[in-house]
Amino acid sequence: MKVFKIDYDVNNFQSLCFVDNDFWSLEESYFECQRRLDDWKMPEIYCQSPHKKRGNFFFLFGVSGAFVLDTHAKVELADLLEQSGELLPLYMDDEPMYLFNALVCLDVLNEKKSDCTYFKSSGRVHEIKKYVFDRKRINGTPLFKFPEKRRTQILTYTGMGKRPEDTFKGRVEKCGLTGLIFEELWDDGVND
Repeated sequence: MKVFKIDYDVNNFQSLCFVDNDFWSLEESYFECQRRLDDWKMPEIYCQSPHKKRGNFFFLFGVSGAFVLDTHAKVELADLLEQSGELLPLYMDDEPMYLFNALVCLDVLNEKKSDCTYFKSSGRVHEIKKYVFDRKRINGTPLFKFPEKRRTQILTYTGMGKRPEDTFKGRVEKCGLTGLIFEELWDDGVND
C-alpha cells in the first residue's frame, strides 16, 4: 500500500483566482472536513494563467485543502468523489466547474513513528518530515484528510487489494486526466 498527497501541477497547468477579493478571506478552517454545500455562495472565478496548458484539475488561489475539477473529470471520477466528499459548483466563463471538498477525516498518522516537529505554543504538529500511517485505519475511502493536516492536505492511496482503476490515482492516470501531482508520502512495503 502506498499513500499519496494530492498536489497541483501549477508549473505546467492553469490556475484559477477569485474575481471578488472577499473570497480570499475564507477562514483557514473552511475546508476542514465540514459540509459547505448548503450555505455555499458560488464565487466568480477566472483563469489566472491562460498561457499555460488547460488541465482537468486546477489550483484555486486562496483555497487550501480542496481542488477544482472540470466536468470531464467529474464524470470519470463521480463514484470515487461521492464516497469522499462534496462538489461545490463554480462557473468560469459559463463553463461549469466543481470545487471538491473532502469530508472524510481519518486518524491514520502514526505520530510516534513519524518524524514531526511541533508548535511550541500548542504542541500541535507543525511539520511532518517522514510520514508513517496506520494501515488498519485507512478504511477504503478513496480520498481523505487526517487531523494533523486537515486544513491543507488531501490524501489518496493505492493497493489494499483494489484494482488500480478503483483508486483515485489509478483512475486519474487511466483516464489521462491532468493538472494534479501525486507525491508519495509512505509505502508500507506490502504489494497488494
